[in-house]
Formats: sequence, C-alpha cells, structure tokens
Amino acid sequence: MALPKMAYLFITESFPNALEEFYGGVSGSLYTCEGEFEYDPGAKIQVAVISGQEVAVKEADSIQNCYTRILEYERQGSLRINRFESLTGAQRESEHKMILSAIKRYDLLQGNHPMAPFAKEKFPGIWVEARRMFP
Repeated sequence: MALPKMAYLFITESFPNALEEFYGGVSGSLYTCEGEFEYDPGAKIQVAVISGQEVAVKEADSIQNCYTRILEYERQGSLRINRFESLTGAQRESEHKMILSAIKRYDLLQGNHPMAPFAKEKFPGIWVEARRMFP
C-alpha cells in the first residue's frame, strides 16, 4: 500500500526578502479549533473557513515574531519557501502575471486602493507596464 504524499504549504516571495519585510517583528496567534466549518469562497484564500456558531479553541499558540516562526517551520519541513532569488524564469513570469492582474483587478492605478503605494514601490517595472496596458 502506497503512503499518501505529504502536503506542503508553499510560500513564494514576489520580491527579495518579502517574507522578512511582511512578517519580521509581527506578532500573532495560531488557533486550532474544533467544530463544523464551511469553505468561504469570498475570502480568496484556499484554506479560509468560517463557522456560523462559536467553536471550541483546542489550542492557542502565541507567536512573538512570525518571520522567525516561518523559518522554524521551514527547518522542520512543515513548509517550503520559494525565495525570490531562486525562482525560475517561469516562476518569476507567473508572479509577474499575478501582480499585473492584481493591479488591474483592484484598479490600483487610480491610486485610491491602500495597496497602490505598495505595488508602485515594490514593482515599479510592472507598474509602468500596467499604465501602458490599462490606461
């Protein structure tokens, strides 16, 4: 009997040191809950779940520095990080398309969206390309 493949969480950086910039020094908590859950398609996150009723928290894990914890999980083999510097050409192209699509989808070029300054700063080449494509 074949064993099932391990499922890994993959995190892909869209720019150099993205994980450290986003999660360095950020604190938070991970909760393990028990109850009946439904998938929330509006969350735009594959693993987001919702519950109409209160659910029991089985375990709470307080995290002082999320970036440190992410690196810990990587060392343990619980997740894999695709660092920007080691992305293949195809992976970089995929990230490029995703960012370009987000600029269009969220109408970032208008400057009213809170993500607009971030996108313009972190992806200046893609920003210029988007201005040409979506005038």
